[in-house]
Amino acid sequence: MFRVIRASVNKLGSDAVAGLEHAAFMEFAGLDANDPLEGRLLYYARHLLATDRWTDLADYFDDAHDGGSSHHQALPSYRRMLEVYEPLFKAKASGRGLGPDHFLFSADELAAIAGAAVHPDNRRG
Repeated sequence: MFRVIRASVNKLGSDAVAGLEHAAFMEFAGLDANDPLEGRLLYYARHLLATDRWTDLADYFDDAHDGGSSHHQALPSYRRMLEVYEPLFKAKASGRGLGPDHFLFSADELAAIAGAAVHPDNRRG
């Protein structure tokens, strides 16, 4: 999911998405190393990097990002985002054409995905 989001942001340009509400959620925030499940997922993600997979996401696991540790649970937000992402992605997959930009999202679609990261109790409106 975050690979497609990142590619979409790169294609649109950071200026196009910087003003969107919840734009910060378009970046992978890591996983909580202190949570039993997220800690295992973080360990696995680091393994993928160590074996030369996920290299395009390596910067999320550098020292500036505390090795990928979010220091808070992130999985609930990612799951809410995925609920919005999956139908959008499936619609693109079932559509015509398979050009290099076929699976990329518009600014509005990115805003919907990022907005889902916010817990429903904390949403405006």
